[in-house]
Amino acid sequence: MMNKGLDRPFPESNLKKLHVKLIVDYDIFVLVVNGISLIARGYQKFGDDLAVVAANGKVEFKNIVLRK
Repeated sequence: MMNKGLDRPFPESNLKKLHVKLIVDYDIFVLVVNGISLIARGYQKFGDDLAVVAANGKVEFKNIVLRK
């Protein structure tokens, strides 16, 4: 996984309920979490799957919608 330097911690007060939106435009990825934008560029395509996961913690996902 190419995740060097990609840690984006959020204030703990905002971690109870997160509103997340992922916008993909070719190789640009914009992740908006509770109004905070995180922007990344994907240089290498790893496949066609989309996964929603949490590392080092517990999480519950609700109302996931995929639009094209």
